[in-house]
Amino acid sequence: MDVSKDMVRILFIQLLIAFCLPNLVLAQDVVGMRSDSIKILMSRTYPEYILNTTNVNKSYNYLKYEDFLGTQTILLFLSDSNTCRYVKRMCSYSLLDKVIDQLNTKYEQLNDTLWTFNDGENQMTKQLEKEDWFFTVVTKIQQ
Repeated sequence: MDVSKDMVRILFIQLLIAFCLPNLVLAQDVVGMRSDSIKILMSRTYPEYILNTTNVNKSYNYLKYEDFLGTQTILLFLSDSNTCRYVKRMCSYSLLDKVIDQLNTKYEQLNDTLWTFNDGENQMTKQLEKEDWFFTVVTKIQQ
């Protein structure tokens, strides 16, 4: 009996790792997408993120997604026409090395905290910002 319980635990942990860790950096950047398309993309591609509508700041037009592990929050800031202007991904420091590795692999690194890429229409940046309790990756059109 103990062996089967351990096997179930191991399988559960492997599933968590398989579904959560690969998605530390959005595979598809959403800047420029409309909010309805973002909601469809998130529900189909990133089901581990839940749209949080309980704590909404009425001063901003945004979508807030949280992962079920509580290690990541994604804020997608929208224009008045509900098009994504920029993205803030807040992560637990336990994910820092993995996120930096993924940024280094996928994008051109300009310095220790800045990466650049072209999304097919715009030159984009990903800026790493370290806070006291978490770090943030901001994705936006390069100025």
